[in-house]
Amino acid sequence: MSKRVSTISIAKECGVSQPTVSRILQDHAHLYKDSTVEKVREAADRLGYRPSHMARSLRSGRTNCIAMLVDGKFERSEIKPQFLVNLAKIAEQSDYHVILSAFSDPEVEDDSFMPLILKHLMADGLIVNYHTTPPPHMIELIDKYRIPSVWINHRREHNAVFPDEFAAGRQLTERLIAAGHKRIAYVDRRYLNISTAEPHYSRVDRFRGYSVAMQEAGLDTDMIVAVQAPEDFDLWIELLRNRLLDEGRPTALLSSGYDEDIPHILRGALGLRFPEDISFASISWPEPGSGVLGITNDWQGIAQEAFQMILAKITTKSKSHKAVCVPPILRDGTSVGPVPVSSPA
Repeated sequence: MSKRVSTISIAKECGVSQPTVSRILQDHAHLYKDSTVEKVREAADRLGYRPSHMARSLRSGRTNCIAMLVDGKFERSEIKPQFLVNLAKIAEQSDYHVILSAFSDPEVEDDSFMPLILKHLMADGLIVNYHTTPPPHMIELIDKYRIPSVWINHRREHNAVFPDEFAAGRQLTERLIAAGHKRIAYVDRRYLNISTAEPHYSRVDRFRGYSVAMQEAGLDTDMIVAVQAPEDFDLWIELLRNRLLDEGRPTALLSSGYDEDIPHILRGALGLRFPEDISFASISWPEPGSGVLGITNDWQGIAQEAFQMILAKITTKSKSHKAVCVPPILRDGTSVGPVPVSSPA
């Protein structure tokens, strides 16, 4: 096993002092002649020198690490791959790295429990991914140890970055209205039968955005939802068939995005064409090549805002930052058209 290259080895190679090498390699190169800097950096590359993260942490009092705290249950801490990938890339550009720390309900409910990430100084700050109201004990721990923290995908007034779900529902509804539609139904199969006691804010805000757009246009809202047995797929198809194939059917549908099978049911089981028979839009990123008009969360923007906020809290030691609501991204499609001539007025 090869011996680790030290700044002393580089100093001997270059004929300079160890402090000179250390300063040049620690962003103080401007204090030395260009020829000296070039010689030291060339020797460091040739010898395979790697800076000691531990030594730097001891000098600065920081770990240059951001921890992401998540719940063990997927529905309370769903993490989008786009967010994680972009967060890691953005953090690396500022010489930070990201680690993941997970906990379970029994642990958090135990007042004596303390996640390892809080027990030891392993990170300079936390990005908390917890969608519903967090356990009081977890908040107490974060406050007790005064760890800079930012919440994502959770609507709060301060120290949070979350998608603008209201805008998503409103913008797509306005697109349908602009296309001439007046009978626009909102589809959310489980809206009245959500399994969690406290639904994610997005479920409420998406429908609220739709409702506000309809009301401002002087139109009546209409929700298609499974009132009973939402898990009965055959019953759900029958409900859609009764609502969408009768004479008083809507001319356009806006999907909440939680029912990914909706486009397939409409096209397959019901034989409806977009937009010849009915216009369709979805509050989610549509499948490639589907042609569906959709809108999605800007996870790259959310990662950028979350990192900038946590970095500001770490470097300035500020306690509170106003929450950032990130606008969605619209993806155009061919699934929306004018009201079909054969449709009822």
